[in-house]
Amino acid sequence: MPSVNQYCQVSTQEKMRMELEETRLAFQNLLRSLSESDLHRRVPNLQLFYPKMKIGLLLLHVSWYPKFFPRYVTCVRKGKGFANFPKLIFKLMDLIVPRVMTFKDTRESVAQQYDAAHKIALEALEIVEEHEWDMGAKFHGEYKTLRKIFHFHAEHFAEHAADIKRALG
Repeated sequence: MPSVNQYCQVSTQEKMRMELEETRLAFQNLLRSLSESDLHRRVPNLQLFYPKMKIGLLLLHVSWYPKFFPRYVTCVRKGKGFANFPKLIFKLMDLIVPRVMTFKDTRESVAQQYDAAHKIALEALEIVEEHEWDMGAKFHGEYKTLRKIFHFHAEHFAEHAADIKRALG
């Protein structure tokens, strides 16, 4: 006779969907708690490379990652990653990009951009087969599985949500 645990098992896909949804809700709650002027406040001591990053731009930064999920899935299936540049190139990008980007969005536009990225993430999630979660490839110089790629979004948001809360005091 099957055990209760066998009936209660949740697929990796469903766990990832729940995590993505929890992250979306946490993102939206954090965003709603911010005023328009908060979005234009700097995040002090974020990193040496991001000395002038504003809260709004940091939130947009978090929303960009899920847009790449379809490409990650395709690359993992082929066994070939992308963006495997020397670390010096990434450090230079980290140094230059935040200095040239300006934040001109509103809370509403940030919410819309995150929701669009979330939709892309869910669509990518739907095409991942259960046996593919531990398949991976080298991205940004590091071997990453699909499980790690999808899970990283929650970790990434949590890291920057803490940065934002520190910035607000």
